[in-house]
Amino acid sequence: MLRSVFIYLPLTILSWNTSLSANPASVLYSDSTAQRTIFAKLSERPGPLALTIKSDFTAILQARKKPRTDFPAAVIQQNGQGPAVQWPADLSLRGKFRRMRCDFPPLRVEFKKDTLRAMGLADHNDLKLVTHCLDDPDSSKENILREYLCYRLYNILTPISYRVQLAEITYEDTQGGMPPKTRYGFFMEDFDELAQRMEGVQCDSLGLGARNTDPAQENLVYVFQYMISNADWDYRYLRNLKAVKQASSNLRLLVPYDFDHSGLVKSKYAVPRRELGQATVRERVYLGRPADAQVFKNTLAHFQENKNALLDEVRHFELLSKESRNDMLEFLRQFYASFDILRSLVVKED
Repeated sequence: MLRSVFIYLPLTILSWNTSLSANPASVLYSDSTAQRTIFAKLSERPGPLALTIKSDFTAILQARKKPRTDFPAAVIQQNGQGPAVQWPADLSLRGKFRRMRCDFPPLRVEFKKDTLRAMGLADHNDLKLVTHCLDDPDSSKENILREYLCYRLYNILTPISYRVQLAEITYEDTQGGMPPKTRYGFFMEDFDELAQRMEGVQCDSLGLGARNTDPAQENLVYVFQYMISNADWDYRYLRNLKAVKQASSNLRLLVPYDFDHSGLVKSKYAVPRRELGQATVRERVYLGRPADAQVFKNTLAHFQENKNALLDEVRHFELLSKESRNDMLEFLRQFYASFDILRSLVVKED
């Protein structure tokens, strides 16, 4: 079921660089940094990482309502037949909903900068770790892999996106209060590293106006959120969005994250936004600004050009059950069948 919902600031006459607006993926982008990073190091081999994280998880699980506290940890990377690599780090709790509601909360992993420097790596040391939410091994695996795929799908559409690295992680409590558990999770690159790739810096300003953003890149974000049926975001307050200001212009580039409440993930704990008319999280609503007809036409063309790549990414992800893959594929096909309806929601009136 599709519903029309607009939440937007008053529109002004748009002015932008037309070379940027021609293709949502054409915004200036650099795939290199001055130095290799810990994220690049962890991502240098294909497939999921095999990791063990040792820390005082008894205290971590008891600290949900406390101010930020850092807990010393060891992140141990298994390297097949070779010796394991151990990284000293600090863990802290992060997030809001998942931090308070999940059996196991999301974490922030801060690797020690002096260790990174000694290895010739850059200072980008702050990685979000998206962990399993529910203790149940089967449902937690399905949820985390489906959310991981959302990031991978967005990577296909644009490099202006968080890179992610999947890992199979064994959590060991140094105090013995929590039995060891092995679950899937994934790392998100340090946001400063992402901004550096885009040759910009983080921008914290709220209420971004249409003049401050590239309309093509912005529209890509909004249509992607519609595609995965995610209503857990708001561009006015940069809720579950990051903004990067490019050094070469005044443009802000939007980067979405946190997709666990989307219909494509379909997590057991996802809550529909009933004030928007959602009865379930699988009812798509459009929450972005309207777009010019040509901008939207280019956006749809970009999604159409990448349709096979998006479907193949899901189809061939065999860590996920066949049932889940088929469900995700059908949900994506429904999006592609809804272009006419979507056009009526997105294209602004003259």
